[in-house]
Amino acid sequence: MISKIRVPTEDGYAKLTLRKTHMPRKIDNYDLLVEAICKRAASDLIYGTYAQKTDAMDFFRSQWFEVLTGGELDGEYIIQQLLDGR
Repeated sequence: MISKIRVPTEDGYAKLTLRKTHMPRKIDNYDLLVEAICKRAASDLIYGTYAQKTDAMDFFRSQWFEVLTGGELDGEYIIQQLLDGR
């Protein structure tokens, strides 16, 4: 895939062509399972009983969540967004 960009310079703009080598990762059954687990925890956090809500918060703050998501997501941020209704 080739992408063209314009970069500001002192004299105006320069046009650059970039070649992207990154191929999007294919979603597999593991990804779908992780998504389902996180959706369930989010649902428990929003609609669950007090015990379910605290369990969901513990999950989003846990090492299990970090391992499941590859450390790419911030569980505390997700908790705040869900509790704020966003």
